[in-house]
Amino acid sequence: MASDAGSSLFTPTLDSLNIEESSNSQQKKTSELWAHTRPPYEDKAIHYQRTRLMYCKHCIETVHCSKSTTNFRHHLRSKHDIRSEK
Repeated sequence: MASDAGSSLFTPTLDSLNIEESSNSQQKKTSELWAHTRPPYEDKAIHYQRTRLMYCKHCIETVHCSKSTTNFRHHLRSKHDIRSEK
């Protein structure tokens, strides 16, 4: 039994593996979208509730802001002809 307790220190639990895999895959999916964002202007919000807002760096005269990566991806494709994989 002592060897069972000692071996658990070196093997990750199933929960920790799932968290690492999901956070890495999510980061890879959206990282190319974040390359098309800019910080908000002084009077604009950074977050909506717990979601970080995405401000388009290509929109100069109008401000496009999205809390959804799908909507932001659609905006880039329709307004700027920038295609991004899901």
